[in-house]
Amino acid sequence: MGFIAHGKLRKINIFGGPPQTLCDAEGDRGGTWNEDGVILFAPDAGGPLYRVSDTGGTSSPVTTLDSSRKENGHRWPKFLPDGKRFVYVARSANPELTSIFVRSLDLDDSEPLVGAYSSVDLLPPLLLYVRGETLMAQRFDDSRAALLEDPFPVIEHVGSFVAIGKANFSSSANGTLAYHPHVSDYELPAWVDRQGRPLGDSGSPADYSQLTLSPDARRLAIERVDPKTGTPDIWLVDLSQGTTSRFTSHPAGDYCPVWSPDGSRIVFASNRLGGEGTDLFSRTSSGAGEEDLLFQSDAIVFANDWSSDGRFIIYQALDSTTKNDLWALPLEGERKPIPLLQTSYSETSGTLSPDGRWLAYTSDESGRLEVYVRPFLRLGGSRLISTNGGVQPRWRGDGKELFYLSPERRVMSVAVESDESGFQGGVPRVLFEAPIISIEPETRSYSVSRDGQRFLINTVLPEASAPIQIVVNWTPEPK
Repeated sequence: MGFIAHGKLRKINIFGGPPQTLCDAEGDRGGTWNEDGVILFAPDAGGPLYRVSDTGGTSSPVTTLDSSRKENGHRWPKFLPDGKRFVYVARSANPELTSIFVRSLDLDDSEPLVGAYSSVDLLPPLLLYVRGETLMAQRFDDSRAALLEDPFPVIEHVGSFVAIGKANFSSSANGTLAYHPHVSDYELPAWVDRQGRPLGDSGSPADYSQLTLSPDARRLAIERVDPKTGTPDIWLVDLSQGTTSRFTSHPAGDYCPVWSPDGSRIVFASNRLGGEGTDLFSRTSSGAGEEDLLFQSDAIVFANDWSSDGRFIIYQALDSTTKNDLWALPLEGERKPIPLLQTSYSETSGTLSPDGRWLAYTSDESGRLEVYVRPFLRLGGSRLISTNGGVQPRWRGDGKELFYLSPERRVMSVAVESDESGFQGGVPRVLFEAPIISIEPETRSYSVSRDGQRFLINTVLPEASAPIQIVVNWTPEPK
């Protein structure tokens, strides 16, 4: 079995034994394995597909993003029965151009099959994919790698991770089909205290991600996926009234909102300009006026933080060589970005201490994700803060405490002492275990009040745990 963990593609014998590392793989957008020992996989959200031998080695790109189609990511590959050709999803900044493609392993002969943003499975002679919430089937000529006739619906209300195009179904050659039903409105931001005791919900259930509290803790900026297009927009939640309003509405994707220190503006990433990467925009938090372009980039960039003095925006940029790097964007003068961390490792989730002297971040330099602190724009090395893994660091408003998430989804606390002479972090201690959706390093699954006494957690509702459905002996015919 192949899998990705801690920035590595690995395999393990299903009968037991230790896992074997094959190559680097920063993220996971699907993989497929043929009988000749070739593995295709998507190691990041915004790049091409890569190949590697199942004995290990250096991976190499197989596909190339088509700039004429504004493609910004290839994912969810699936080998055809001959093991030489495969299908995959090519995502575009223009949702209408996002399609399922077919191509050969050693030939650049990519051809679009059908317009859909869904992972794909094969049940010869059918190609299966999800459109909306419906599992569709279409006859597929394997010898010509061509679709025949019109698609027909198989099952309604099939679940998907819409933002990444992952449909929750799988089929086998013996006519067995497994799927997870669609569950609507399954996430809800909820307040808890330092012991994890509930203090009340905020807003209505929905598909939330990237939670960011306003400086006065009265509003919440979130990323919310449009179920029809699969693209995210920025929404605002009024925490006192529990109402939710749209902040951006562009057909392209808008990502990762970050508040200005006075709460008057929000910076976010977007691919609305149609380039290969994303760019940084800002807009008044009232929603008045148009968005201002702050920074244009050829890379995929996301804002992480806005310094308390308003002078810098911390952002991460994906580089094909150095993985995720951390940069500071000055908001004065020429706005020339300043590199903070550019290494062969992946650095994400950069966040500044309230006094602007220290940068907390996540890195995989030790072989697993840990939280570190280093001086901001000053000389000095990094200090390891977490133990046994950690992601998503957050500062208390006075800078005397640093929080993070452990791999066991525990909210951890570290006492902090710092001055001009240096930084000292205490022993991490567990505050509480939380029903947190995601502990990925680039996700913001929780936010903290300035006094560190309340935590807003993106929780999973109990009704979201619908069972997997199994369909056996089904006849793949339109009826």
